[in-house]
Amino acid sequence: MTTIIMMFGFEMVTSYIVSILEEKILLRKEMNRKMVKSNLEKYISDYDISLCKELIEKNMQELEKKIEYYFKDISLLARAMGTIKIEIPDQGKNNKEYANSGLATLGDAILKAVLTDILYRSYGIQTKGQLTAKKSELEKSSVLHNIMDDEKLIDYAFNRKHFYKDKGIPDNEKVVNNKHDQYIEAIVAAIYYDSNYDTVKKWIVKWLFPLLNKYKETNNK
Repeated sequence: MTTIIMMFGFEMVTSYIVSILEEKILLRKEMNRKMVKSNLEKYISDYDISLCKELIEKNMQELEKKIEYYFKDISLLARAMGTIKIEIPDQGKNNKEYANSGLATLGDAILKAVLTDILYRSYGIQTKGQLTAKKSELEKSSVLHNIMDDEKLIDYAFNRKHFYKDKGIPDNEKVVNNKHDQYIEAIVAAIYYDSNYDTVKKWIVKWLFPLLNKYKETNNK
């Protein structure tokens, strides 16, 4: 290496090394982009979704801005927002459930853990009864539902044929939006899978927790 530097000069060798590293970074980004693209395509194919990949991708990118988290794998956010009804033998209501129910179950557990931690550490609430009561106020279905509606996040939910915000949808084809929807919990799990527990905890503390407090107060009026 010393001989090479003497022959070509330090700046030239440095420039060469930097160019190699940049090429590797670009190659890795391209590989990741193709992987993410294939993940979204697989999701669309697996659940027989009629909406095109580009439309789903565009809407999920808009939603990223709203929730202030940018996914490495945007198919995870699509999985959280897709209410695709699937058949599950001997499970669910009428042997059916929504494809994002599994994500929502995990997200619910993560959200409960983070909220309990916040209340215990930051608010000095340290008895079981008080923690349970305060946590329940924050994660009520009505609170989560109002966040989805009032913050216009529900617009980005979709089924096999439509987004919630689409106009003129027949009643039998409308996207699910009820008092027990599970989108926020599914988003929590999607962020967790896209990153790690510490990252999703920071997102909950920074973005979601203030909204839970805000809509909890609105809910109590």
